[in-house]
Order: sequence, then C-alpha cells, then structure tokens
Amino acid sequence: MDARAGAGLDPAAAAEALRTLKIPGGRGEVIESGGLTIVHDAYNANPASFLAAIATARQMRGSRRLVFVAGTMRELGTEAARHHAAVAAALVGLDADVLAAVGEFVPPLELYRSRLGDKLLTAVDAPTMGPLLQARLTGDELVFLKASRGAALERIIPFLTGQDHPTH
Repeated sequence: MDARAGAGLDPAAAAEALRTLKIPGGRGEVIESGGLTIVHDAYNANPASFLAAIATARQMRGSRRLVFVAGTMRELGTEAARHHAAVAAALVGLDADVLAAVGEFVPPLELYRSRLGDKLLTAVDAPTMGPLLQARLTGDELVFLKASRGAALERIIPFLTGQDHPTH
C-alpha cells in the first residue's frame, strides 16, 4: 500500500501541492538569471548546514564556474571563531572559482590568502561585496549564498541579477 493512500491523501492532490510549493526566500531558493544559477540559502546557518551547503554546491556545480559567498553564522556564542575557522577550511577545500567572504568569515579565510590568491574576495558586509562580486561574474556560474539571516546576503542578489540600478 502506498503511504499517501494509507494516510488518506489523494496522490494527484499531493503531487499538485508539491508542484506549487513555494519555498520561503533564503531557504534554498533557486534563482535563474542571465546564465547564473543563484542558490540563496542565507536564512539560517550553523556549521552542519554550512557543510551541507558545501556538499550541495559541489554536486550542483557540474562544469560551471562556482562562486560561493560565505556570510557570518550567528548565535554560536563563545565558540563562534572556532566554528568559522573550521568551516573556512572546508570552504577552501571546495576549490571555488571565487570564494567570497563577509563578516566573521573574513579573518579565517584571510589566513588562506596566499593559497587562494585572487579567488578570494572579502568585504565588511553584503552591500560592499555586491559590486566586487558583480565585477567577477562571467555569466555562466553557480552562485551559492550561505549565511545566517543577519548577514543580509540577499542584498547581493540585485548585483547578480543586474537590478542594482533603479530604472526611471
């Protein structure tokens, strides 16, 4: 017996509900724009979810260039620096074409500057990162945004989609 039928669910209705499901912004949201695939996963972050995001980015990449933007993981308490350093090491192992960092990821990733060279972009915050990142895009990338909500990485998206200048 099918689990849906056993639970009294109509399979067609269940399929339709899944087809029209809207994922809340910042929770694995996928945006296609001008040759870019943007994964906006910046609503919540902790070390485990960051490692899962790194694995997801690795799988989704295919033959495309990979741009990974890492923003602060909040609410880690006194262990924040240690957790950011551990995740930074995993990010370096991702071998992204561009590894961008804002907030608390900047210090631990700067330790890898000699290894990463111009692949590493750092900025104090998302609005500062936006134009830096925009200048590095070629138009055929997977761009993965991962952070806690407080990092406001959604403020980078207009620079990625070309909507950073209001039209009159």
